Amino acid sequence: MIPYILILLLLCLGLFYELYLPSARQDMISFQHRAVYFFLVSAVALMTGFRDMIGGYDVYIYAWFFDEIPAIDNLFPWSAGDPSVYFRFEPGYLLLNSVIKFFCADAYFYFFTVALLTYFLIGKVFRRYPFFIFAFFLFFAKFFIVGFVYTRQFIAMGIVWWSLRFLEENRKNVFLVFLLLATTIHYSAFVVFPMYFLANRRFSGKFLGIVFVVALVLGVSPFIKWAMASVNHFLMLDKLDGYAEAAQDSFHIPYFIETSLVVAGVLYYRKRIYADKKYIVLLNMLVLYSVFSYLTLRDAGVIRFIWYYFIGYAVLVPVMLFRFVRYKELILLFVLIYFSFVYFRNVIVRDDGNFIPYKAVFMDTHREDKFR
Repeated sequence: MIPYILILLLLCLGLFYELYLPSARQDMISFQHRAVYFFLVSAVALMTGFRDMIGGYDVYIYAWFFDEIPAIDNLFPWSAGDPSVYFRFEPGYLLLNSVIKFFCADAYFYFFTVALLTYFLIGKVFRRYPFFIFAFFLFFAKFFIVGFVYTRQFIAMGIVWWSLRFLEENRKNVFLVFLLLATTIHYSAFVVFPMYFLANRRFSGKFLGIVFVVALVLGVSPFIKWAMASVNHFLMLDKLDGYAEAAQDSFHIPYFIETSLVVAGVLYYRKRIYADKKYIVLLNMLVLYSVFSYLTLRDAGVIRFIWYYFIGYAVLVPVMLFRFVRYKELILLFVLIYFSFVYFRNVIVRDDGNFIPYKAVFMDTHREDKFR
């Protein structure tokens, strides 16, 4: 448990460093600020990359897949391996595995490489906006642990987030190319396709209010479970049916409170955020994140599909707190406590505590793994 505590404390120290850095409040980024951020992203990436098969059943499947597929120089013709293995995952993910295997055939090298690739891609994205350590802290608290598991989706998220710059520049077709690339890693990336049409739209407060209310009403009903079951019946996708069955029946109160606070911020500060062109895309991402959060209040089985929109949350929540809100210190203390709770809940609860203790590939720590 100690490594999990230490990495959180490290992020908290970095967060306090940024919060009390005068240049950060004025969008003047110093070398020291960038260096601290690089160190934090590197620490998180290395802890993820050096993990010793921590991540549940999925990690063993990814390791098996990496062992089965040939390196890129032997990938064609397909007779070089078992052709059925090639269709286990998306084609882009197959190609990525094959390229990595060309350099080293050890599955540990694969997990290390993917962790570095994912975190430095996502880290570079946050670096484009103010308060990037704060944004990375929010991402870390929510997704550090699940990042051990959802390897493909995190690569796809990194590609999608990096390509948002093209939407901001109104180069939609370039964005679409990268979105299609992301779907070759994980098909779920296609959920971001609505941004092709909504990217630079400015919505009225009245319209957004109606959308949020409708989403909330649908979210407290069995709508998502019914919708996923209907889609599965039409497309015959067993995985979607599994997500529908995973839906919870109870109302997620903390999730509701968190989403409602964000929605209140969106509605109250909408005009001031829309006034800055570089935030229009992100605010619309945050709107969709909030809408889908309401829709999944009782149906957590499909919540992973809305993670692609989290970048709007991670970037704009710090902007709202620092630019527009009074009594910043008190609210920031609450944010720190809440997201630390979210982080530790993920560590302790996910897979019934199977992520504890942390073990790196070079550590002699004994670790029981029910999936091994």
